[in-house]
Amino acid sequence: MTKSIVFKVVLLGALVLFAAPRAALAQTEEGSPAPAEPAAGGDRAGEWQLEVGMGGEFFVFLDQVVGNGLALKLAAQRVGWFGHFMLGGGPSFQYSYLIESDKIKDEVHQLTINGDFLIGGGTFETFAVYLHLMAGFGGAHVYDGDTKEKMWLPWFRAVGGVGGWFHLTPLVSLGVVVDVGFPGIVDALLVVGFHVGKK
Repeated sequence: MTKSIVFKVVLLGALVLFAAPRAALAQTEEGSPAPAEPAAGGDRAGEWQLEVGMGGEFFVFLDQVVGNGLALKLAAQRVGWFGHFMLGGGPSFQYSYLIESDKIKDEVHQLTINGDFLIGGGTFETFAVYLHLMAGFGGAHVYDGDTKEKMWLPWFRAVGGVGGWFHLTPLVSLGVVVDVGFPGIVDALLVVGFHVGKK
């Protein structure tokens, strides 16, 4: 009888040891709540965009292009993303060289320190389109092709336009910006952007 009781106790213990893990596993699979998904990190993001732009600048009077030349731009812009809305801005330097289309060949070298403002939308680390405003002060070296005189003048730049970029990699983008403004200039630049300092 003692052996019978011991056998029953051992058998009962074996059943408990075998059944308990299976019950716990079934409860985990069926009754336990699903693990919480991580919060979306793309709703808000920020980065610095270092821009190098090169293209052309055109001087327009009425309906005629009376001068054209090279335009270069360096900019550092802080860009914030709020979902698909984008807002940014920062300092920039722009140099442009204009030469008159007529025989007189007046020349103007302009260099300004500007403030840029961007507002637009897109998808973070994919693409962006935006409205662009830029204004700044600087100087101009002017050559009068008629009198052969040269002079330095204070210069003011105020333009606005549209632009956009798309990402080649998460860190590098390629874009364009076209601006129109004072003093009668049109800028069209191809821009390479380096996106750093992401948060």
